[in-house]
Amino acid sequence: MEQWAVNPHEEMGKRGWSMVKEAPDEGYTDISGCKGIWKKILSETTEKEHIKPKEGSMVEVEYWYRYDGKVFDSTEDDGAIEVIPGSGMCTAGMEEGLISMNVGERATFRLDPIFGFKENGFPPSVPEWSVIDLEMVCVSSMGPWTHAEKVDAGIEFKNAGNEFFKNGEYRPALKKYNKGLDILGRRLRKLRPELKDIEEQQHKVRVQILQNCMQCWFKLDNIDRCLELADQIIRQDEFNPKARFRKARHELSKHNYYTAREHLEVTKAHVTDPDLLKQIDSELRNITRVEADSKRKEKDTAKRISQAFTSAG
Repeated sequence: MEQWAVNPHEEMGKRGWSMVKEAPDEGYTDISGCKGIWKKILSETTEKEHIKPKEGSMVEVEYWYRYDGKVFDSTEDDGAIEVIPGSGMCTAGMEEGLISMNVGERATFRLDPIFGFKENGFPPSVPEWSVIDLEMVCVSSMGPWTHAEKVDAGIEFKNAGNEFFKNGEYRPALKKYNKGLDILGRRLRKLRPELKDIEEQQHKVRVQILQNCMQCWFKLDNIDRCLELADQIIRQDEFNPKARFRKARHELSKHNYYTAREHLEVTKAHVTDPDLLKQIDSELRNITRVEADSKRKEKDTAKRISQAFTSAG
């Protein structure tokens, strides 16, 4: 996200001071080196093996953000969420706080605004440039993964999602698919030339998962989200038949036959699935029939108008 795109340590260095100049209470230590994040452990992990998340890990976390002692955002109602430190999915304070924790640990953090919500605040509860507190429980951590391992992890979550999809459980399927996308990345990522094969494998699995997400939203009758994903797929795979066919179907529903035909003809030129090819041919025949009917009606209307003028004369 844009507000966390800049390195917070560089920002603190340029500013030259912290809004949290000293430890808020006994037991707090500065884990940032610039007095931007103060941490206090509330309860140590009870796990035998101490596992620390790293940048790129997928971390399950419960959290409570507080301002002036009052909770303004938390996982209390919906349960733990998953974030990837280093990805910009959350505040810099949450990312660095998680990397400092062990799985099973509970801790609280006092955050300078640069490590919090900065100039945006958290309307209407938190004004801009506010010091906030963050309490977290690090529930679990997986990864990080090598580029090759990301392919395997993406396939694993895709297959898990497919099982839910087969049973008509589309929202649980989406959760699995989204985990796979979080690991692979949702957009094409260029790797070093010697990793070209792995880059292509990542791209293939990514597109497959995006297609499955598109189908889930279609099944859930969320056409807008379905079409957003179709556009996202086409940006990464210009001639993707499933995405273009979904776009064509939508254009047909709005009677935009010319645009629908364009999508279908592009799809037909690149499709290999015989069942999909049959559907495309059927839709193209329907469009041709509708267009022919429309032209016939136009001619009949023009003829009636001409006859009416002739009779009037």
